[in-house]
Amino acid sequence: MKPLDSRTFDRLSGKRIALIGMSGVGKTHLSRLLRDTGRWYHYSVDYRLGKAYLASHIDDDLRARAMQDPVLGPLLLVDALTLRAKFAIDNLDVMSGYLGKIGDPRKGGLTRAEFLERQRIHRNAEQAAMQDTASFVRRSETVYGYPSFTCDTSGSFCSVVDPWDPNDSILSDLAATHIVVYLEAGAEDEERLIARFKHRPKPIYYSDAFFEQCERDYLGEDKSWDIVDPDAFAIWAYERLMAFRRPRYEAIADRWGYRIKAEELARASGEQGILDVLRAHIS
Repeated sequence: MKPLDSRTFDRLSGKRIALIGMSGVGKTHLSRLLRDTGRWYHYSVDYRLGKAYLASHIDDDLRARAMQDPVLGPLLLVDALTLRAKFAIDNLDVMSGYLGKIGDPRKGGLTRAEFLERQRIHRNAEQAAMQDTASFVRRSETVYGYPSFTCDTSGSFCSVVDPWDPNDSILSDLAATHIVVYLEAGAEDEERLIARFKHRPKPIYYSDAFFEQCERDYLGEDKSWDIVDPDAFAIWAYERLMAFRRPRYEAIADRWGYRIKAEELARASGEQGILDVLRAHIS
C-alpha cells in the first residue's frame, strides 16, 4: 500500500517518514539532520527496544557477570553497588554486548542455546518497539508539538516482519501513516559496510531461517559451536546476511514504500534537500 502521491505529500503540513535499510547506510544520519531543524521528532527504534525492552535483561546479565567477581559479588549482595546499563541514541554498544556472538566461550562466545534465547528476546523487543511507533507519533505531536516525525528503524527491521504478507500488522500500520523509504545501498556502500564490519565485527540479529542456513553451511557435519571463533563466524555470515536481507528490503519498498539510493539522500543538503529527493521518488 502506497497511500501518498507527490501532491498529497506536498499538502501535508506535517510529514511522517520511516527509514529502513542496513545499519550504517545513513538512516540515523538523516534522522539527526531533520531533528536538528527543531521540526522533526526522531524516534530511534534501536534506542526504544534497548531502553524499554532489553534494559532489565542487560542489567541482569551484568549483575550475573559481576557476581562471579570476588570483589564485586559481595558488594552486590549487600546492595553496596549499582550496576545499570546506559543507553544513548549515539551509543548502543551495551545492547550489542548483550546480544552477543555464538562460538567458543573462551573467546567470549555464547552457547547455541543462550545465543538463540537472546536472539528471540531481541526479536520480540524489536517488534514491540515498532508497535510503539504510533504512540510516539501522538506524543511527539500532543506533548512536544513537533509537526513532523521520523521513524529510524533498526537494521534488522526486515527480518522481524514478513515483507510478502499483505496483512503484516507492523508493515500495515507503518505504511498507513508513514512514507516508508528504503535507503538502497550501492556497491560502494556495501563494500564500505563490509570493511567496517571486518574491522569491528559486532553482534547482530539473525532471523531463524538465516541462522539455520548458516549453521548448516558453516558447521557441516564435523564441527561444533564451542570451537568456533565468534568473530570469524560473524564476519563470514555478514556478507551472506546482506544478500539475505536485500530482497526483503526490496519487497518492503516495492509493496509498502519507495526505494531511494542511499548515496542520493546522502548528497541532499538540509531538510529541503531531503524533502526534494523524497518528492521526486513519490509517484
